Amino acid sequence: MPNRNIAPVTNHLQKLQLAEPESHKLDNGIPVFVFRNDQQQALKIDFIFNSGTAGQSRPLVANSAIRLLKEGTKSYPGNKLMQHIDFYGSYISQYASKDESDVTMMCLKKDFQQVIPFIESMLKEPSFVPKAFGIIRNITKEEFIIRSEKPKNIALKAIYELVFGNDTPYGVSTQVNDYDTLRLEDLKDFYRNNYGSNNCYIILSGPIDHTIMNLVHQHIGSAWNADGKPNDFNQVTYFKPTKEHIIKKDALQSAIQIGMPMVHRTHADFIPFQLLNILFGGYFGSRLMSNIREDKGYTYGIHSNISAFQQGSIFTISTETGSAVTQATMEEIQKEMKILQNETISTEELDLVKNYLSGSYMRSLDGVYNQAEKFKSIQGFALGMDYYEKSLQKIQQTQQDELKELANKYLNYDAMTTVIVGA
Repeated sequence: MPNRNIAPVTNHLQKLQLAEPESHKLDNGIPVFVFRNDQQQALKIDFIFNSGTAGQSRPLVANSAIRLLKEGTKSYPGNKLMQHIDFYGSYISQYASKDESDVTMMCLKKDFQQVIPFIESMLKEPSFVPKAFGIIRNITKEEFIIRSEKPKNIALKAIYELVFGNDTPYGVSTQVNDYDTLRLEDLKDFYRNNYGSNNCYIILSGPIDHTIMNLVHQHIGSAWNADGKPNDFNQVTYFKPTKEHIIKKDALQSAIQIGMPMVHRTHADFIPFQLLNILFGGYFGSRLMSNIREDKGYTYGIHSNISAFQQGSIFTISTETGSAVTQATMEEIQKEMKILQNETISTEELDLVKNYLSGSYMRSLDGVYNQAEKFKSIQGFALGMDYYEKSLQKIQQTQQDELKELANKYLNYDAMTTVIVGA
C-alpha cells in the first residue's frame, strides 16, 4: 500500500515538443497558419483582424461592429444566417480585444463545405441593418448599466484609466452616454476600413486536408475591402502613481485594484517576472492567497496578473474584501511585497511554483486547438511557437536571487496606483 504521508516524486519538465504551424498564403495575400491533427473530427477556423478597440474612432465601435456581423447579410437576411449555422451544429464567436478582432467558427469537418459559404457571406457582405443595430445597442447598454454598479468593475475601469491614461487607446473607457451617441455609420466605417483581406490572417486547426484548403481558397481567397485603411494608433503611457478611493455607500465590500505599467512581452524580465507573479499572487497556493484568504480570512480570493498588449502591459492585484478589513488587507499586500524583497525564497517553494507553471504550460498547449490559441496570443508580437520552449527554459533556469532582484525592481507598493471602491 502506498504511504499517503509521502508526496510523490516530482520532475521538472525540461523541454516542450512544439512544431511551428504550416504556413500558406491565399491568392489575396492572407496568411494561413495550419495546426493539423487528422485524428480530430471538429475543425476550427479563426479570422484575426489587426484592429481592435484601441484603434476605434470612439468607444463601442469595434465590439459593436464585430457583433453585428452575424445579425444578417445580403445573402442571408435577418436570422437566416444563424439558423443555417445552427442547423449544422456549428459555433461562431466574435470578440474585439484591444489590439485585434477575432471571428471564430467550429464545425464538423464533414459539414465544412456547407458552412464556409455562411462565413464568407458574414465577412464579405454584412447587412448592418438599423433595426438589429438598435436592438443590440439597447441590450448592451442595459448590460453595461448593470455591470457598472458593481464595485469590482468600477475599480477595474479606474485602474486602466489611471495606469494607461484615460485619454489613451488602452486607457479610455466606455461611458453610458456613449451608447446614445453611437452611430451605425461608425460601425460601417470600421468594418470597411478594418475587416478586409489586407488586414487579416487565418488559423486553421483540426483535420485540415487538401479539400479543406481548397474550400478556404475558393471562398476566402478573393480580395474584399482591399481598399480599406486599417485604423492605427499609438499608445503613449505617462504613468504617475496615485491613490484613489471611490465612495459607493451601498457596497457590502470594498473592491481593490493595485496596478502599474509592466514591461513588454519581449523584455528580458517578462518571463522571470511571470514566475514571481505566480508565487506572489498568480495561483491558489500563492503568498497572497495563503496569507489574506487562508490565514486572515479577509477575502474569498486575491490574485495578481500580467496583461500583455502589443504596445504595453499592465500588472494588477485584484481582490474584494470586507469594508472593516480593507486597510488591513492593504497592509498585508505590502507586507508580502517586502518579504519577497528581503527574504530568499526557499528551494522547495520555488520548485513547487516552477512545476505548477510548467504544468500550466503543458495543459494550455495540449492539442492543436490549444496550440492554435497560444499561437494567436503571440502572433501579434511577431513571435513563433519556440517562444514557449524558450520561456519554459528560462523559468527553469531562474534562481532565488534573480527573483529577489525582480521583487525589489517591480514590487514596490509606493510606485503603484491603488484604487479602492466601497463605503
